[in-house]
Amino acid sequence: RITTIIMKNYHNLNFAFFNFANLKNPSVVSWTFSNCNFDEPSQQWQFFNQFQDYKGNIQKLTIDRFKFPIVYAERITEIIRNSYCFRTLEVLEITRPEISQSNSSEVDTVFNYFQSIVPSLKVLQKLSLTNFEIRPSISQDNDKFTRTIETTNLRHIQMSNIDFRKAINSIQFPSSINSIEFTHCSFNSTSLINLLKG
Repeated sequence: RITTIIMKNYHNLNFAFFNFANLKNPSVVSWTFSNCNFDEPSQQWQFFNQFQDYKGNIQKLTIDRFKFPIVYAERITEIIRNSYCFRTLEVLEITRPEISQSNSSEVDTVFNYFQSIVPSLKVLQKLSLTNFEIRPSISQDNDKFTRTIETTNLRHIQMSNIDFRKAINSIQFPSSINSIEFTHCSFNSTSLINLLKG
């Protein structure tokens, strides 16, 4: 039985061939999509929407070099939050996301969409948000980010290229955490001390 599917370098993938609605007891629990993009922005969302018909249990989802049009990014995260197949998600990896407008405001918005769905994924063990082209910034009022981290059962957090310099509140990591990996992130003395307090 096939348990892992990795799809790389597909342009305008005809995702209707997945035919998830008619697929009974699918065995694939790990999906990776790398550099799979579409000319029509609405198709990004329609692609993920196929998973609402997936009747299996997905444990790992990796999305690499995927374009996230800001107008559809929230819909995509809502699909991950609410689809039956993702209730068993243990690993969520978002790497090298391509934000349509590529400005700091748009990047911050997409970053917040993804980190905000974490509490809804009850068995999530690993969250990876890495290699944003423009660094997302944890704002001065970082209560939302703090609450997201505190209310999870995460064991592993991996982030890179995140700007923590405006984060003035301490982060209380859940007791389940045993690995924190922050690579190429920006801190000042206050934000670093607040992180270490966690």
